[in-house]
Amino acid sequence: MRMRPIINASLRSIFQFKSLIIVYLGIVLICALAIGLIGSKLIIEPIMSNGLINKSSLSYYIGIIGYSTAFILTGINYCVLFSVPLTRDKVNKVIESLLATASSVKEVWVAKSVALFIWITYRGFHSVSTN
Repeated sequence: MRMRPIINASLRSIFQFKSLIIVYLGIVLICALAIGLIGSKLIIEPIMSNGLINKSSLSYYIGIIGYSTAFILTGINYCVLFSVPLTRDKVNKVIESLLATASSVKEVWVAKSVALFIWITYRGFHSVSTN
């Protein structure tokens, strides 16, 4: 499997800079709080003040806010954790070296995406198991 070394190198690249991970976690925390506050002020609070809410509609609205948060944070995740290492690889001429190997452009792109997916999955399961 030619993609395994690329995946391993990409994982090392992601974990290389602790500041990148700290910035990412800060952005995630701020965005999650902002989305939660906006959702509660614009959706849940007006309905509760009218007294028109029941248990099923409350869980529906909380689910919508949670799904929206996950969707936005996934986009932030790819922007921060994928673009910075990819730009760094381009500056350090790692991409050119990878493209000179027998791997195709698609294999390089898939391997780097898989490495990011592995990290996201680990963080997701880790955060769920600690709560």
